Amino acid sequence: ASGGDLTVSYHGKMYDGRDASRTDMEMGRGVTASVIVRYDKGVSWTLMPGNHYIETPIDERADLLSSLRDPNAKVNKQDLGPETVGSYPCEKYKVDVTGGGHTLSGWIWVAKAKNLDGFIVKSQDATSKQSVTLSDVQLKTPLASLFDLPPGYQKLTEAPQQTAPVRH
Repeated sequence: ASGGDLTVSYHGKMYDGRDASRTDMEMGRGVTASVIVRYDKGVSWTLMPGNHYIETPIDERADLLSSLRDPNAKVNKQDLGPETVGSYPCEKYKVDVTGGGHTLSGWIWVAKAKNLDGFIVKSQDATSKQSVTLSDVQLKTPLASLFDLPPGYQKLTEAPQQTAPVRH
């Protein structure tokens, strides 16, 4: 049997602040999955149903866009020429981002429109082939509260492992 590419699309909203980002993805049936990344605190929060959240440490080398945020990373960009993403005229680049002894590679499409100059509207990781495409970019200052845990949310911790007695 021959293999093929698997394409899975999610629709949602992304918010980006100086020290944080948030993604709200529509999962269907009225369910939204939200992930808040706090670069300033080194953690991400995945909001779960029932007002719970999971906290995990972030690794700025975990994905291409995060690695580009690392001020100490070395970025090697190769200009591949103009390409349009949706309605946005862009310049496409092959990038290699090296930081902390790791290198991530992929492609970024940088908007050339005057109001979006320099904004990355699409990225694709070379290894995972995972890509993110933004289709309706609005440059506004998001509410700071979008990057905080919602009131009433409780941290979900792993349940202790139950050990069964060993019988000989």
